Amino acid sequence: MDGKYIYIRFCPMHGPFFFFFLVNRMIFACPPFAPMEFSLYLFLFFYSSPITHPGQNNNKKKKKENNYLYLALMLGMRGVCTVWIFVCVVLMFGLSLSHAELSTTEIQFQELSPPQTSSEVSETNSLTFPFFACEAELRQLCPKQMEAPLKCLLQHFESQRNTKLPWRRRITFSGACSRWLWARQECVSYVRQTGICRASESARNCLRRIPPRGIPSGCRETEYYRSVLLYGEMKRKQGLWKPSNTPKKQQKD
Repeated sequence: MDGKYIYIRFCPMHGPFFFFFLVNRMIFACPPFAPMEFSLYLFLFFYSSPITHPGQNNNKKKKKENNYLYLALMLGMRGVCTVWIFVCVVLMFGLSLSHAELSTTEIQFQELSPPQTSSEVSETNSLTFPFFACEAELRQLCPKQMEAPLKCLLQHFESQRNTKLPWRRRITFSGACSRWLWARQECVSYVRQTGICRASESARNCLRRIPPRGIPSGCRETEYYRSVLLYGEMKRKQGLWKPSNTPKKQQKD
């Protein structure tokens, strides 16, 4: 009004800078820095374009300093985004190298290990671990009882059998696990009641020492008894258990 209109003077560098900004936004998208960078562009745009009146003399030196500041900060943000992209690429490359090394190690281990027949695989899966049949129940009911998992499992099994509470009845054991636990009870009851085992001897070691013909069929023809024999044979081959030497302290079944 009356020659006093306020206007924003555009710098000749604004056009190329904003075109450079849009092109880089489309090619190198940097989500963590995009809002900060865009707001900085707007700030520098208005900071380098002072509000003037018609006929007002502008300081050319200040104009140059503003443009240099605009250019320096813009390139600085570009550098931050470039470093961020470079770090991401390096991390991805390192992860891919570690994954490739693990795969190579697994392949070498498989090549060095002898092949197993189907019968050996089935026997190992079903009989090597003393209570492999109850593996799922152990993970569900006794996840933190790795030192005495069998004791924890037996407590849950006995409490389910003897309780009348409905919420206790919800704990279900699979058929294989139930048969394994019942067979264990049959075998342990036999060796304890007959007095065959020594006081410091565990029920498993006692079963391994007794000839199979002296064990009742209710125990001898079960997965529990076969797992006890196979587990003892493996320990004997590894030198961890000897039939002639009975350990002083053992966890009783």
